[in-house]
Amino acid sequence: MKRPVNELIAHGVVGGFLAGLVVALWFLLVDSLAGRPFHTPAVLASALSRQDITTPSFRLVAAYTVVHFA
Repeated sequence: MKRPVNELIAHGVVGGFLAGLVVALWFLLVDSLAGRPFHTPAVLASALSRQDITTPSFRLVAAYTVVHFA
């Protein structure tokens, strides 16, 4: 039985969103256990924006989150 393309796209979007959420939660867990919550997304965002970071900021974490889920 052939499925409509819209259904396949919807399943792909939901699957991609859930996979991104799992990765983000994994980063949060590992970083929190190391005593540095949001460190990984801040470092990845700083690499994308070519900025040096000293501590994670809301702007860097939000920017990486947008790129990650885009």
